[in-house]
Amino acid sequence: MTSDKLPPGIAFICTSQGIIQKVLLDGIGVIGLAEGQNLEVIIDSANRLKLVNFLAELRAKGAAIDWEFDVFNGNRFETIQLSGINHQDHLMIMGSHDSKEALLICNEFIKIDNEQAILLRTALIKHLRISQSGNSESGSLYDEMNWLNNELLALQRELAKKNSELEKLNQTVQVLSVTDPLTKINNRRGFFEKAERQISQAKRYRHPLSLVMADIDKFKSVNDNYGHIVGDQVLAELASRISKMLRAVDIFARYGGDEFVILLPETTASNTFFIAERIRVAVLEPFLLGGRSLFVPLSMGVVELNEKTNDLEGLLKWADRAMFKAKSRGGNFICFEDQH
Repeated sequence: MTSDKLPPGIAFICTSQGIIQKVLLDGIGVIGLAEGQNLEVIIDSANRLKLVNFLAELRAKGAAIDWEFDVFNGNRFETIQLSGINHQDHLMIMGSHDSKEALLICNEFIKIDNEQAILLRTALIKHLRISQSGNSESGSLYDEMNWLNNELLALQRELAKKNSELEKLNQTVQVLSVTDPLTKINNRRGFFEKAERQISQAKRYRHPLSLVMADIDKFKSVNDNYGHIVGDQVLAELASRISKMLRAVDIFARYGGDEFVILLPETTASNTFFIAERIRVAVLEPFLLGGRSLFVPLSMGVVELNEKTNDLEGLLKWADRAMFKAKSRGGNFICFEDQH
């Protein structure tokens, strides 16, 4: 049922004390039915005590059905039937000229969970048995509402499930967007996103930070002699070996092709040299791939964050220069580029 097919009535959300928070429907034109108003404003003063009892029942039992009130709709008082339900931290109240119309409005606007559904159905059954016993139409109304509420609950559960699946999918897409599919470490994009944050923090608190640029010596010959499949296996194994030697805070990435980069927060250049040397020795252990024993030496350049290399672009530039200096010395070497 859509709102334009609803019978004339009102529907709104209010606090447990009766302060209106949101008006969902006003097909009667009730004076004072607005956000921030107290329910007493819309009810005839002769009904104030009844209103207090209505709210008390609503809070205590979770649902209140078929309470009759006089409301002012412009030029005269008009009698309406109010029904409501205690929904989490607020009350949802519906009303119309008779109880059936109020329940139809209730069915359209209330969003309920299992516990609240039980409360509402209990109140409906009690009301229908007492006031409309033997009326087949009233039974049909309850059956229809019962079915619609179950459908609503099923749809809510399905929506929650789909939202959860979508959230997991979004998280997976986010991870894939910053991960190199071959080596399973950061790609260039992932490195830039994480490195920028670390550099900003290091500059703010004046903490040391260093960067290592590493390139496999003569990697082209591996691809030429053994094929790109073996070359890919070398890259994956190399990334795995280096990853095991780094801390969780270090940012390790495949920068491009056979080039890798490591950002080491809270680490001076001298300490980074020791780490780089351990990596150089570890990757010299033969790579046993497809029955072959391959040696994969690295050339590495080390640079520390300072006034001259005060951003990521500067760090990469000077580390790259240091790395090529290491290659010019025959490879399998570590150089530090002093910018002072």
